[in-house]
Amino acid sequence: MSLNKQFFSEYLKWFIAQYHTFVELSTPSYAYKIVKRKENNVTGEEKFVIQLTNKKVFFELSPEKIVLDEKMLRGFSPLDIRTITYYACKKMDLDKIPKKESPITRIYRVVAQVFSRHSKQEMITLENEETGNVISQPVQTISNSPEMIDKMSPKDAHLVGFVAGSEVATKDTCN
Repeated sequence: MSLNKQFFSEYLKWFIAQYHTFVELSTPSYAYKIVKRKENNVTGEEKFVIQLTNKKVFFELSPEKIVLDEKMLRGFSPLDIRTITYYACKKMDLDKIPKKESPITRIYRVVAQVFSRHSKQEMITLENEETGNVISQPVQTISNSPEMIDKMSPKDAHLVGFVAGSEVATKDTCN
């Protein structure tokens, strides 16, 4: 009987190690992460200390400058993007944001947001306003698709980013 218990114990250890390896490999990595937020008490200026992921390289940028650099913004996790946009919107005059040369046609509209018990994740249902087709996908999939986000209204894109960031924060605190 003890031989079976020992075999089961070893198998369970191996399985847990394989699971942790799988989780590490399947977790998306981002180019940047926020280390801390600094505020100058005299000027009231806020800056983030940013680290290049897995490097000992740090630099400071204001949230307003990060938000204006779309390529850089995509290098942050959804939770960091939520934090950056919150602090940027506190100070930024939205009328001063430069408009893009070619207007982006809004194609997708968020029609529903639900929690799927089966897949244990938030699902967003989008309607293609040109064809009328309706698709339902995990919020993380939509959030990680710049092509889809670019074809949404700012309000819908903000909702997707907020829900994705909240989901990541909830998973981080539960683990």
